Amino acid sequence: MKKMIGVTFLIFCMLLSGCVTMSDKEKTVAEGTAVGAAVGTALGAVIGGGRGAAIGAAIGGAAGLTIGNIIAQRKNQYANREEFLTGEIQRVAEYNEKAREYNKQLQVEIARLSKEVDYLQTEHAQGEARKESLIAKKNELSKQLEFNDELEQDLSNELDVLIAILEEQEQGSEADESIHISELEQEILELENNLTELREGSVQLASIDERLQL
Repeated sequence: MKKMIGVTFLIFCMLLSGCVTMSDKEKTVAEGTAVGAAVGTALGAVIGGGRGAAIGAAIGGAAGLTIGNIIAQRKNQYANREEFLTGEIQRVAEYNEKAREYNKQLQVEIARLSKEVDYLQTEHAQGEARKESLIAKKNELSKQLEFNDELEQDLSNELDVLIAILEEQEQGSEADESIHISELEQEILELENNLTELREGSVQLASIDERLQL
């Protein structure tokens, strides 16, 4: 993450040289746009060369603008930078707590569903299971996968905002703020791990769904 943050900081320096006279909110929005444009350009270049880079920059810039607005709105809820950092640390800590609990419950559900599918497959092979039971189980798996996808998107969106906040706050931070920034970075790393675990759970669910042949 440190390497990525360093590269983004250099992009800030190149793209935001005219931000000195901006208000804090304007600067936040501009920084978010710059990050989005830079990331979009890189992805676009990989996908479609020069034209892809231009399209990626436009799309990424729009996404960055949204992130910048979100950050600006959150900042407005706090009196100063220290309170803002503390609030964001608490916010992501709550996300992590909920994600950890959900992932734990998800593994229990995966184990249950796997056993039930094995049973239904055996029953079906013996001609004893009804098709309605197989359909009901497949629908249950589909709903669980849909919920996982929604939660994954929610966590991913929050992660994007938090990474942008971390990058912004690392610029010109004071010595007494380094502890807060370090805490925020650790919580972000944990959120990334929780998101990875959630995605792995979705893969397991999809694998169970594939085993459930009607």
